[in-house]
Amino acid sequence: MKTFVERHASKILGTLSCFDRVVITGTLPDICHTEAMAAYLGAKGIRLFDYPQFAMGFREEIRAHAEELAHQNGLTIEFIRRKNFRKEKRVKAIVAERGDHPGLVHIFSAMEPCPSFRAWHDKVSGKTMLKRTDAKCLHYYFYLIDPELGLCYLRVPTWAPFRLQFYFNGHNQLALKLKEAGMAYTLLDNAFVQIADFARAQALADDLDIGVLHRRLDRIATQYCPVTKHFPSAYHWSLMQVEYATDVVFRRQAGGQLPSGQFGANAAWWAITVLAYNLNALMKRLAMPQGWAPKRLKAIRFGFINVAARVVTHARKLIIRLSQSHPAYNLLLEVRRRIHAFWHERALPAAVLGEPDPLLEADLERRVRVETGQGIGVTPAAELGVPDRYGRLLRQDRRDLLVLDLNVELPRL
Repeated sequence: MKTFVERHASKILGTLSCFDRVVITGTLPDICHTEAMAAYLGAKGIRLFDYPQFAMGFREEIRAHAEELAHQNGLTIEFIRRKNFRKEKRVKAIVAERGDHPGLVHIFSAMEPCPSFRAWHDKVSGKTMLKRTDAKCLHYYFYLIDPELGLCYLRVPTWAPFRLQFYFNGHNQLALKLKEAGMAYTLLDNAFVQIADFARAQALADDLDIGVLHRRLDRIATQYCPVTKHFPSAYHWSLMQVEYATDVVFRRQAGGQLPSGQFGANAAWWAITVLAYNLNALMKRLAMPQGWAPKRLKAIRFGFINVAARVVTHARKLIIRLSQSHPAYNLLLEVRRRIHAFWHERALPAAVLGEPDPLLEADLERRVRVETGQGIGVTPAAELGVPDRYGRLLRQDRRDLLVLDLNVELPRL
C-alpha cells in the first residue's frame, strides 16, 4: 500500500520531518520521591513533620529570585487569574513589540496543582513516614528566547520537590539553524511552506545532540530555579511529551498558483476566495459564541460541524435529530438561534460593525466585509498565498476589514 507522499509525489515539492512540541520534565533525584525526601531530611537532621517548614524556606528563595529577574529585565510578573487565559497569545504580542532577540520575554505566575508530601505516623508499627499527596502552589512561567532553541518556557514551582517543566518547539529550533546556515525558508504559523534546500534542511533537523540539549537545560534551570544549588544530584531530565511532525509542501499552494492565464478569470477566482474567507469570519463573529473567533476552520469543522445526526422527514419538513448528550448540542442550538435572529433582522449588529457605514449598506450586495475585532493576526495576502502581482488587490481598511479591490469588471460566470 502506497503512502500519502508516494501517491502524490508528482504534486509535492518537498517534505520535511522534525520535532514539533517537546515538553521535558526535570526532577531532583535527591528529593523526588518519598524515600528520597525522607532520607534527605534525615541526613539534615530535620523531623519528617517539619517538612512544611523545610520547604517554606525554598519557596521564599524562588519568589525573591523571580522578582529580582523581573526587576533586572524591566518586567512585571503577571499573575493569571482566569482559567481560559492564553499565555501563548500574550507572549506572541509581547514578542511582536520587543522583537525576537534572545533574552527573557515575560514572567507569568499562577496557582496550580503540584506534587507534595505529608508526614504520617503508623500507630501499629510505630513508624513515621512520608506519603505522597497533591497540593497547590505558586508557579512561575519564565518565557525566554534561547539563541539555539528559540521561544521556550520553564515552569518553576515554589514547593518541594520542585518538579520543573520545560517546553520548546522543534520548528522554531530548526528555523534558527536554517537562518544560521543562510538557507531561505518560510515558516507560516507552525509549518514550513517553503525551503530552499529540503535535503540540507532535513539533515539539520536530524542533527539533534542530546548532550548539548541536556547541558543547555542545566544552564536554564540554574538561571531560573535557584534551589538547584542546594542539591548535589542536580536535575534529571525526562521526556514528558514529544510530537514529531512531517511538513508536506505541495507545488500548488492555495493562491500561489492561479487557475488561469487570464487576469479577469483569476480576478473572479480571487473574489470567490475572499468571499469564502469572509463568510467563515462572518460565521465565527456573528453566529459562534465568544471564544470561537480566533479558531481555525479545521477546529470548527471537527468540534462543531462534524456532528453525527439523523435527517428525517415529518409533516413535509426536514428534521435533524441530534443526541442531547453530544458535547456540541447546546452550541448548535445557540448558533441556530443567532443565525435565525440575524436572518430576520437583516442587519449586522452594531457591536460588530460599530457606527453605520453608508458605503457598507450600498455595497453589501456584491461584497462581504467583516470586522475581526483584534485583526486577523496575519497579513491577508500572506495567509492566502497571494502572488506579488495580485497582492496589491488585497488591503485592510481602517477597521481591519478584508477587502478585494479590482479595477476590472468581473466576467459573468
